[in-house]
Amino acid sequence: MLSTLDIISYLFDKEAVYVLTAKLNQDPLERHFGLARSFGGDESHPTVVNFSQIFRLLSLYTPIKTALRGSVQGEPNAVLVSVEDTLKTAGEAHRSNRASLRNEIEARLLEVTSFPCIPPDQMSDEHSYFRGSPDDSVVYYLAGYVVHKMSKRKECQLCLHDISSAAPVIGSDAYLTIYRSFKEGSLRHPSVKMLHFMRVVNESISLSLDEEGLCADLFWKVLDELDECDLTTAGL
Repeated sequence: MLSTLDIISYLFDKEAVYVLTAKLNQDPLERHFGLARSFGGDESHPTVVNFSQIFRLLSLYTPIKTALRGSVQGEPNAVLVSVEDTLKTAGEAHRSNRASLRNEIEARLLEVTSFPCIPPDQMSDEHSYFRGSPDDSVVYYLAGYVVHKMSKRKECQLCLHDISSAAPVIGSDAYLTIYRSFKEGSLRHPSVKMLHFMRVVNESISLSLDEEGLCADLFWKVLDELDECDLTTAGL
């Protein structure tokens, strides 16, 4: 409403004699949304994705319908003919960008985890101050969940042995995992190496959130934080 009044005031300031407000009121906008909902079938409240798809289809439907039912011989329209090619080109560009982004992320992760391996006894001494706090128990539980997910995707027994443990490596931190392990085989215990890895990742994410908050570049900021940590490759 305010934008409509601003437009009218602007036109009068430019010495307009009169203003036709038929296209400035809310009726065309309501007709547009009503038309989009009606084309959605029985889904009167389409999602954002469905609404954008319906809008694009309507943008093509109107000129095509006019050309097919009109009494004037129309000329071939290269834009309408190449819509499918345009969508294919956009899809290929998206897949290419996704592949390059994946390669960049993998390269960064390999660079972050390129430090020499730390002996397990040294890591155990470094983190002997665990007292079973809620944060430590949650990190232990998440590390076990990562081990559980990786066990479904990896067939290398040496890799799984590197990140998992048959018994709790730190009894106090394993409280949550033991408490939740009511189903046999559903939860795993991480190794000291995997637990150290998850603790460093958790601290880096927490530090990035405290400094920058939730933002679009959070993932890259976390990688920058991890780049400054002495991380070793786990499960490879």
